[in-house]
Order: sequence, then C-alpha cells, then structure tokens
Amino acid sequence: FQDIRFRQALSLSINRDEINELIYFGEATPRQAAILPEVSFYKKEWGSAFAQYNKEKAIRLLDEMGLKRDSDGNLLRPDGKKLSAIINVAEAEGSQVKVSELVSQYWAEIGFTGVVKPVAQNLLREMRTSNGGEIIVFHLDRCGEAFGVRGNPFWQCPCESTFWQARAWAL
Repeated sequence: FQDIRFRQALSLSINRDEINELIYFGEATPRQAAILPEVSFYKKEWGSAFAQYNKEKAIRLLDEMGLKRDSDGNLLRPDGKKLSAIINVAEAEGSQVKVSELVSQYWAEIGFTGVVKPVAQNLLREMRTSNGGEIIVFHLDRCGEAFGVRGNPFWQCPCESTFWQARAWAL
C-alpha cells in the first residue's frame, strides 16, 4: 500500500462506467474521489487521475513493482501468502456495499483479493478512530466549498483528531 503504483493500479482496475450503469442507472459521474468540480480551486486532473478503467496498465504497474503471483494469478506478499485486505463498509449504506462488491471483483481480475465485510456504522467509526481497518469505505459528503472544503477543513487535511484518512499519519 505504501507504493503509489499499487494504489494507482487498484484505481485503474475499477470500472467506474460499469458501476455507474449497474448501481446508479447511469445518473452518476464516474470520477476519482476528490473535491467537487464546483469548488473554486478545483483542478480537472484531480477528478480524472487514474479514474479511467485500464486493467492492462494496472497489471503492468503491479509487475513493475516486482510483485509475485501464484499459479492462479493471485498477488503474493513478500512472505509468500496471498495479498488480500478486508474492505469494511457500512451495512446501512446499501449502494456502497454493492459498489464494494463490484470493486472486489475488479481487483480479483488483477490478482488482488478484497473481502467485503459490511459492518455497523458505529463499528466503522470506531475502526477509523483506532486506525483499525485495512480498507474503510464511506461516502464523500463533505467535498463542496461551503460545507466541507472551506467550512470544515478538518475533513480534508490532518489538522484535527477527527481526520478520516490516514488516521495514524494525521495523529
């Protein structure tokens, strides 16, 4: 996870257009997790960075990293065990559970195993606070100018103890 190519590969392997059609009936805008385009200092590349579906490029990035595979094509950790992570998602967020299941299928196609685990929202918050989850899925509802980016900057930068992303780094 510390190698940026790994995170780029995971992102490139997600078919956002298919997710949009299957889950959101074509009404969503496939993009990267970033602040909204309406924000005054938004840059287009933030929403499009590694958001285009490109499974072949994802596999190339993983190969460049030197990751090994078993005979079934599964990525291996340095100790020879299968590379996997639990994808924790709030069970009450039905569409997020469905999206996470699709993402785990896309990741399996490049050899990474993501196991979807729906959990209660209070447990998800506890996992976040304690830096206890391998992957935690939650919606981006604080990405607009007034409420999130300018109104509550702690949602975007590690300046408060409630910072969502990279909890240990923020502390």
